[in-house]
Amino acid sequence: MKLFSPAIYNKSTISSCSGETMLKIEDFLKECFLQYDTENAHLYNVSALEEIRSFLHKEILNQFHVDIFLEETLSEDFFKNFDHDVFLVRHPRFLPAFPHSHDFFEIMCVLNGSCSNSIGGQTYMLQAGDILIIAPGTMHTISDTNEDSLIINLLIRSNTFDSNFFYILKDQTILSEFFKNTLYHNEKFSYLLFHASVDSEVFTILTALYQEECDNKRYKNAVKNQLVELFFSLLLRNHEKDLCLPNPNGSDEENNFIFILKYMEQRYQNVTLQELAHFFHYSERHMIRLLKEYTGQSFSQNIQKIKLKHAAELLITTDLSQKQIASRVGYSNPNHLKKLFIQQYQMTPAEYRALNKEI
Repeated sequence: MKLFSPAIYNKSTISSCSGETMLKIEDFLKECFLQYDTENAHLYNVSALEEIRSFLHKEILNQFHVDIFLEETLSEDFFKNFDHDVFLVRHPRFLPAFPHSHDFFEIMCVLNGSCSNSIGGQTYMLQAGDILIIAPGTMHTISDTNEDSLIINLLIRSNTFDSNFFYILKDQTILSEFFKNTLYHNEKFSYLLFHASVDSEVFTILTALYQEECDNKRYKNAVKNQLVELFFSLLLRNHEKDLCLPNPNGSDEENNFIFILKYMEQRYQNVTLQELAHFFHYSERHMIRLLKEYTGQSFSQNIQKIKLKHAAELLITTDLSQKQIASRVGYSNPNHLKKLFIQQYQMTPAEYRALNKEI
Protein backbone atom coordinates (compact mmCIF):
# COMPACT_ATOMS: atom_id res chain seq x y z
CA MET A 1 0.00 0.00 0.00
CA LYS A 2 1.43 3.38 -1.02
CA LEU A 3 1.31 6.25 1.46
CA PHE A 4 1.10 9.00 -1.14
CA SER A 5 -0.45 10.28 -4.34
CA PRO A 6 2.28 11.39 -6.79
CA ALA A 7 -0.08 13.91 -8.38
CA ILE A 8 -0.35 15.83 -5.12
CA TYR A 9 3.31 15.72 -4.09
CA ASN A 10 4.46 16.89 -7.54
CA LYS A 11 2.71 20.20 -6.97
CA SER A 12 4.72 23.23 -5.91
CA THR A 13 4.37 25.00 -2.58
CA ILE A 14 5.25 28.56 -1.63
CA SER A 15 8.44 27.23 -0.04
CA SER A 16 9.53 24.73 -2.72
CA CYS A 17 9.80 24.52 -6.51
CA SER A 18 7.45 22.74 -8.88
CA GLY A 19 7.55 19.00 -9.31
CA GLU A 20 8.92 19.28 -12.84
CA THR A 21 11.72 21.61 -11.75
CA MET A 22 12.46 19.43 -8.73
CA LEU A 23 12.86 16.38 -10.97
CA LYS A 24 15.37 18.30 -13.14
CA ILE A 25 17.28 19.39 -10.04
CA GLU A 26 17.31 15.80 -8.79
CA ASP A 27 18.68 14.60 -12.16
CA PHE A 28 21.46 17.16 -11.81
CA LEU A 29 22.15 16.10 -8.21
CA LYS A 30 22.22 12.45 -9.27
CA GLU A 31 24.85 13.22 -11.92
CA CYS A 32 26.97 14.99 -9.31
CA PHE A 33 26.49 12.13 -6.85
CA LEU A 34 27.52 9.49 -9.40
CA GLN A 35 30.56 11.53 -10.41
CA TYR A 36 31.79 11.89 -6.86
CA ASP A 37 30.82 8.32 -5.99
CA THR A 38 32.83 6.78 -8.83
CA GLU A 39 35.48 9.01 -10.38
CA ASN A 40 36.24 11.31 -7.45
CA ALA A 41 35.17 9.40 -4.37
CA HIS A 42 38.12 10.82 -2.45
CA LEU A 43 36.67 14.34 -2.83
CA TYR A 44 33.31 13.36 -1.37
CA ASN A 45 34.31 13.76 2.25
CA VAL A 46 33.94 16.16 5.15
CA SER A 47 36.71 18.51 4.03
CA ALA A 48 35.06 18.96 0.62
CA LEU A 49 31.49 19.39 1.84
CA GLU A 50 31.61 23.20 2.00
CA GLU A 51 33.05 23.39 -1.51
CA ILE A 52 30.36 21.00 -2.78
CA ARG A 53 27.66 22.95 -0.95
CA SER A 54 28.82 26.23 -2.51
CA PHE A 55 29.05 24.69 -5.99
CA LEU A 56 25.58 23.11 -5.84
CA HIS A 57 23.95 26.25 -4.51
CA LYS A 58 25.45 28.33 -7.33
CA GLU A 59 24.67 25.81 -10.09
CA ILE A 60 21.07 25.18 -8.99
CA LEU A 61 20.45 28.92 -8.71
CA ASN A 62 21.94 29.58 -12.15
CA GLN A 63 20.44 26.61 -14.00
CA PHE A 64 17.00 26.36 -12.41
CA HIS A 65 16.54 29.80 -10.80
CA VAL A 66 15.69 28.10 -7.52
CA ASP A 67 17.29 28.81 -4.15
CA ILE A 68 16.98 25.53 -2.24
CA PHE A 69 17.95 25.18 1.42
CA LEU A 70 21.67 24.46 1.63
CA GLU A 71 22.60 26.57 4.67
CA GLU A 72 24.38 24.92 7.59
CA THR A 73 22.04 26.62 10.08
CA LEU A 74 18.44 27.50 9.17
CA SER A 75 16.82 30.24 11.22
CA GLU A 76 13.18 30.73 12.21
CA ASP A 77 13.42 34.01 10.29
CA PHE A 78 12.45 31.87 7.31
CA PHE A 79 8.88 31.76 8.68
CA LYS A 80 8.65 35.55 8.89
CA ASN A 81 8.90 35.85 5.11
CA PHE A 82 5.49 34.19 4.71
CA ASP A 83 3.85 34.83 8.10
CA HIS A 84 3.07 31.13 8.53
CA ASP A 85 3.73 28.74 11.43
CA VAL A 86 4.04 25.54 9.39
CA PHE A 87 5.67 24.70 6.05
CA LEU A 88 5.93 21.54 3.99
CA VAL A 89 8.71 20.87 1.48
CA ARG A 90 9.80 17.82 -0.46
CA HIS A 91 13.37 16.75 0.28
CA PRO A 92 15.47 16.56 -2.93
CA ARG A 93 16.78 13.10 -3.71
CA PHE A 94 20.57 12.72 -4.17
CA LEU A 95 21.29 15.89 -2.21
CA PRO A 96 24.65 15.36 -0.44
CA ALA A 97 24.44 14.64 3.26
CA PHE A 98 25.39 18.09 4.51
CA PRO A 99 25.55 18.47 8.31
CA HIS A 100 23.02 21.12 9.32
CA SER A 101 20.71 22.26 12.09
CA HIS A 102 17.80 24.68 12.45
CA ASP A 103 16.07 26.88 14.99
CA PHE A 104 12.73 25.15 14.48
CA PHE A 105 11.33 21.63 14.51
CA GLU A 106 11.72 19.39 11.47
CA ILE A 107 9.46 16.37 11.11
CA MET A 108 10.75 14.01 8.42
CA CYS A 109 8.00 11.84 6.94
CA VAL A 110 9.17 8.96 4.72
CA LEU A 111 6.31 8.15 2.37
CA ASN A 112 8.19 5.83 0.04
CA GLY A 113 11.62 4.25 -0.31
CA SER A 114 14.24 4.75 2.36
CA CYS A 115 16.91 7.14 3.56
CA SER A 116 19.45 7.50 6.37
CA ASN A 117 19.75 10.17 9.02
CA SER A 118 22.80 10.66 11.21
CA ILE A 119 22.37 12.26 14.64
CA GLY A 120 24.96 12.41 17.41
CA GLY A 121 27.36 10.15 15.52
CA GLN A 122 24.76 7.41 15.04
CA THR A 123 23.12 6.58 11.71
CA TYR A 124 19.48 5.49 11.52
CA MET A 125 17.92 3.84 8.46
CA LEU A 126 14.41 5.14 7.87
CA GLN A 127 11.84 3.18 5.89
CA ALA A 128 8.43 4.05 4.41
CA GLY A 129 6.08 4.98 7.24
CA ASP A 130 8.78 6.31 9.56
CA ILE A 131 8.29 9.76 11.09
CA LEU A 132 11.30 11.44 12.72
CA ILE A 133 10.87 14.53 14.93
CA ILE A 134 14.13 16.51 15.13
CA ALA A 135 14.45 19.24 17.77
CA PRO A 136 15.92 22.72 17.19
CA GLY A 137 19.69 22.94 17.36
CA THR A 138 20.24 19.25 16.56
CA MET A 139 23.07 18.77 14.06
CA HIS A 140 22.13 16.00 11.61
CA THR A 141 22.64 14.79 8.06
CA ILE A 142 20.15 13.27 5.63
CA SER A 143 21.21 10.92 2.87
CA ASP A 144 18.63 9.98 0.24
CA THR A 145 20.00 8.18 -2.83
CA ASN A 146 16.95 6.03 -3.51
CA GLU A 147 15.31 6.52 -6.93
CA ASP A 148 11.85 5.73 -5.57
CA SER A 149 11.99 7.62 -2.28
CA LEU A 150 9.66 10.43 -1.30
CA ILE A 151 10.39 12.40 1.85
CA ILE A 152 8.27 15.30 3.06
CA ASN A 153 9.73 17.69 5.61
CA LEU A 154 7.24 19.31 7.94
CA LEU A 155 8.87 22.48 9.31
CA ILE A 156 7.24 23.96 12.42
CA ARG A 157 7.97 26.95 14.60
CA SER A 158 9.06 25.92 18.09
CA ASN A 159 6.16 27.64 19.88
CA THR A 160 3.67 26.13 17.43
CA PHE A 161 5.11 22.66 18.04
CA ASP A 162 4.91 23.13 21.80
CA SER A 163 1.33 24.36 21.74
CA ASN A 164 0.23 21.39 19.61
CA PHE A 165 2.37 18.41 20.62
CA PHE A 166 2.57 19.06 24.35
CA TYR A 167 -1.04 20.21 24.65
CA ILE A 168 -2.09 16.74 23.52
CA LEU A 169 0.06 15.28 26.32
CA LYS A 170 -1.11 17.70 29.02
CA ASP A 171 -2.63 14.86 31.10
CA GLN A 172 0.41 12.59 30.69
CA THR A 173 2.72 14.19 33.27
CA ILE A 174 5.78 11.95 33.16
CA LEU A 175 5.52 11.24 29.42
CA SER A 176 5.28 14.94 28.60
CA GLU A 177 8.22 15.73 30.88
CA PHE A 178 10.29 12.98 29.30
CA PHE A 179 9.57 14.18 25.76
CA LYS A 180 10.48 17.74 26.76
CA ASN A 181 13.76 16.59 28.28
CA THR A 182 14.54 14.49 25.21
CA LEU A 183 13.81 17.27 22.73
CA TYR A 184 15.18 20.24 24.64
CA HIS A 185 17.84 18.99 27.07
CA ASN A 186 19.50 16.05 25.32
CA GLU A 187 22.47 17.62 23.56
CA LYS A 188 23.29 14.69 21.24
CA PHE A 189 20.08 12.72 20.70
CA SER A 190 17.25 15.28 20.53
CA TYR A 191 14.77 13.32 18.45
CA LEU A 192 11.73 11.05 18.57
CA LEU A 193 11.28 8.32 15.95
CA PHE A 194 7.86 6.80 15.25
CA HIS A 195 7.54 3.65 13.13
CA ALA A 196 4.06 4.46 11.80
CA SER A 197 4.09 1.82 9.05
CA VAL A 198 1.25 2.14 6.50
CA ASP A 199 -1.12 4.16 8.68
CA SER A 200 -3.61 5.66 6.24
CA GLU A 201 -5.11 7.89 8.96
CA VAL A 202 -1.85 9.68 9.74
CA PHE A 203 -0.66 9.99 6.15
CA THR A 204 -4.05 11.16 4.87
CA ILE A 205 -3.65 14.16 7.18
CA LEU A 206 -0.14 14.72 5.83
CA THR A 207 -1.53 14.70 2.30
CA ALA A 208 -4.20 17.22 3.32
CA LEU A 209 -1.45 19.38 4.84
CA TYR A 210 0.57 19.30 1.64
CA GLN A 211 -2.50 20.07 -0.45
CA GLU A 212 -3.25 23.05 1.80
CA GLU A 213 0.34 24.20 1.40
CA CYS A 214 -0.02 24.11 -2.38
CA ASP A 215 -3.30 26.05 -2.46
CA ASN A 216 -3.51 29.78 -1.88
CA LYS A 217 -6.77 29.93 0.06
CA ARG A 218 -8.07 32.07 2.90
CA TYR A 219 -7.24 31.09 6.49
CA LYS A 220 -4.43 28.90 5.20
CA ASN A 221 -2.24 29.26 8.29
CA ALA A 222 -5.15 28.48 10.64
CA VAL A 223 -6.12 25.38 8.65
CA LYS A 224 -2.54 24.08 8.62
CA ASN A 225 -2.23 24.60 12.37
CA GLN A 226 -5.42 22.61 12.96
CA LEU A 227 -4.26 19.82 10.66
CA VAL A 228 -0.90 19.68 12.46
CA GLU A 229 -2.68 19.18 15.78
CA LEU A 230 -4.74 16.37 14.25
CA PHE A 231 -1.59 14.86 12.72
CA PHE A 232 0.14 14.71 16.11
CA SER A 233 -3.00 13.48 17.87
CA LEU A 234 -3.36 10.52 15.52
CA LEU A 235 0.38 9.82 15.57
CA LEU A 236 0.45 9.64 19.38
CA ARG A 237 -2.83 7.73 19.66
CA ASN A 238 -1.97 5.14 17.02
CA HIS A 239 1.79 4.82 17.45
CA GLU A 240 2.84 5.63 20.99
CA LYS A 241 3.76 1.95 21.20
CA ASP A 242 5.87 2.26 18.04
CA LEU A 243 8.02 5.08 19.38
CA CYS A 244 11.79 4.61 19.38
CA LEU A 245 13.28 6.57 22.29
CA PRO A 246 16.95 7.56 22.15
CA ASN A 247 19.03 6.52 25.11
CA PRO A 248 20.67 9.74 26.41
CA ASN A 249 23.92 7.82 26.93
CA GLY A 250 23.99 6.69 23.33
CA SER A 251 23.66 2.99 24.20
CA ASP A 252 20.98 0.64 22.88
CA GLU A 253 17.39 1.89 23.02
CA GLU A 254 15.01 0.32 25.55
CA ASN A 255 11.87 -0.65 23.65
CA ASN A 256 9.80 -0.99 26.82
CA PHE A 257 10.59 2.40 28.26
CA ILE A 258 7.52 4.19 26.89
CA PHE A 259 5.39 1.52 28.60
CA ILE A 260 7.35 1.90 31.84
CA LEU A 261 6.51 5.61 31.89
CA LYS A 262 2.84 4.96 31.16
CA TYR A 263 2.65 2.29 33.88
CA MET A 264 4.07 4.75 36.40
CA GLU A 265 1.61 7.44 35.25
CA GLN A 266 -1.39 5.15 35.61
CA ARG A 267 -0.43 3.70 39.01
CA TYR A 268 1.44 6.58 40.56
CA GLN A 269 -0.56 6.60 43.83
CA ASN A 270 0.68 3.22 45.06
CA VAL A 271 3.22 1.76 42.63
CA THR A 272 6.50 0.51 44.11
CA LEU A 273 9.87 -0.02 42.49
CA GLN A 274 9.59 -3.75 43.21
CA GLU A 275 6.18 -3.95 41.48
CA LEU A 276 7.40 -1.95 38.48
CA ALA A 277 10.52 -4.08 38.00
CA HIS A 278 8.57 -7.33 38.44
CA PHE A 279 5.90 -6.32 35.90
CA PHE A 280 8.52 -5.69 33.18
CA HIS A 281 10.66 -8.70 34.20
CA TYR A 282 13.66 -6.61 35.21
CA SER A 283 15.72 -6.59 38.35
CA GLU A 284 15.23 -3.58 40.60
CA ARG A 285 18.84 -2.59 39.93
CA HIS A 286 18.25 -2.63 36.17
CA MET A 287 15.05 -0.58 36.54
CA ILE A 288 16.87 2.01 38.68
CA ARG A 289 19.57 2.29 35.99
CA LEU A 290 17.02 2.68 33.18
CA LEU A 291 15.10 5.43 34.95
CA LYS A 292 18.29 7.28 35.77
CA GLU A 293 19.62 7.00 32.22
CA TYR A 294 16.43 8.11 30.50
CA THR A 295 15.02 10.67 32.94
CA GLY A 296 18.01 11.73 35.00
CA GLN A 297 15.99 11.05 38.14
CA SER A 298 15.33 8.18 40.53
CA PHE A 299 12.13 6.16 40.75
CA SER A 300 10.94 8.09 43.85
CA GLN A 301 11.73 11.46 42.26
CA ASN A 302 9.70 10.59 39.16
CA ILE A 303 6.74 9.38 41.22
CA GLN A 304 6.89 12.47 43.44
CA LYS A 305 6.80 14.72 40.38
CA ILE A 306 3.67 12.96 39.10
CA LYS A 307 1.93 13.19 42.47
CA LEU A 308 2.66 16.90 42.86
CA LYS A 309 1.49 17.64 39.33
CA HIS A 310 -1.82 15.90 39.98
CA ALA A 311 -2.15 17.64 43.35
CA ALA A 312 -1.65 21.01 41.64
CA GLU A 313 -4.35 20.18 39.10
CA LEU A 314 -6.81 19.14 41.83
CA LEU A 315 -6.18 22.37 43.72
CA ILE A 316 -7.31 24.36 40.68
CA THR A 317 -10.07 22.16 39.30
CA THR A 318 -11.79 21.00 42.51
CA ASP A 319 -12.81 22.26 45.94
CA LEU A 320 -11.36 19.22 47.69
CA SER A 321 -9.58 19.86 50.97
CA GLN A 322 -5.81 19.47 51.16
CA LYS A 323 -6.30 16.31 53.23
CA GLN A 324 -8.57 14.84 50.53
CA ILE A 325 -6.12 15.80 47.78
CA ALA A 326 -3.22 14.27 49.68
CA SER A 327 -5.13 11.00 50.03
CA ARG A 328 -6.16 11.00 46.37
CA VAL A 329 -2.61 11.40 45.03
CA GLY A 330 -1.12 8.82 47.41
CA TYR A 331 0.03 10.69 50.53
CA SER A 332 -1.32 9.64 53.93
CA ASN A 333 -0.01 12.79 55.61
CA PRO A 334 -1.23 16.15 54.21
CA ASN A 335 1.62 17.94 55.96
CA HIS A 336 4.13 15.87 54.00
CA LEU A 337 2.38 16.88 50.76
CA LYS A 338 2.48 20.53 51.86
CA LYS A 339 6.23 20.35 52.54
CA LEU A 340 6.98 18.76 49.14
CA PHE A 341 4.62 21.17 47.38
CA ILE A 342 6.46 24.18 48.80
CA GLN A 343 9.78 22.74 47.63
CA GLN A 344 8.41 22.28 44.11
CA TYR A 345 6.30 25.41 43.63
CA GLN A 346 7.79 27.83 46.20
CA MET A 347 4.36 28.41 47.74
CA THR A 348 1.85 26.54 49.88
CA PRO A 349 -1.02 24.57 48.34
CA ALA A 350 -3.45 27.20 49.65
CA GLU A 351 -1.48 30.03 48.04
CA TYR A 352 -1.24 28.08 44.77
CA ARG A 353 -5.00 27.52 44.73
CA ALA A 354 -5.78 31.18 45.47
CA LEU A 355 -3.35 32.48 42.86
CA ASN A 356 -4.48 30.20 40.04
CA LYS A 357 -8.20 30.39 40.76
CA GLU A 358 -7.99 34.19 40.53
CA ILE A 359 -6.39 33.83 37.11
